[in-house]
Amino acid sequence: MKPNALFGLSAVAVIAALLAASVAAAAECRSLNVSINFDEFQEIDPIGTFVFCGVFPVHGKVNGRDAQFLSCIREDDDFVASDDIFGDGDFRFFATTFFDAFETAGGDLTLNERGWIDFDTELQSSIFEVTGGSGEFQGASGLLTGAPKWPKKLNQFRIQGEICTPFSPGDDDDSDSDSD
Repeated sequence: MKPNALFGLSAVAVIAALLAASVAAAAECRSLNVSINFDEFQEIDPIGTFVFCGVFPVHGKVNGRDAQFLSCIREDDDFVASDDIFGDGDFRFFATTFFDAFETAGGDLTLNERGWIDFDTELQSSIFEVTGGSGEFQGASGLLTGAPKWPKKLNQFRIQGEICTPFSPGDDDDSDSDSD
């Protein structure tokens, strides 16, 4: 009976190793380091219940592709605005949630952003939770941060972190596909 028991343990160990290897190969994580320039945005009509939406060209690549960045501001229970203490029509700061997406030829990467902006100093800081997407970003996860390029380029906002996407053998081809 001992040889069968030993065989059973060996089989369990082999199966466990194979499962661990397949889980490790099931996701591919890539770093992201791009920037957007606030002077280059194009305002678009707000989508749904959002109060402002803009599209920004992306400087850098997202998953090896050119992209644009869509950002829409929610004015909801999370919206917190200060008084206009300088009398210039700008909030001193506000904090809110945003819906964001990187739009690429390979699909869209969707994000929930929590951030604050000080309109008098132009400082901004954000944390982005990757919530999924379409195409090559379906099932994506990750965490990104955003902050101005300090100290001289406050109008340029750097977004960096890691994006993890489900991965299957053959999916690492960054070339565009024209499948319709």
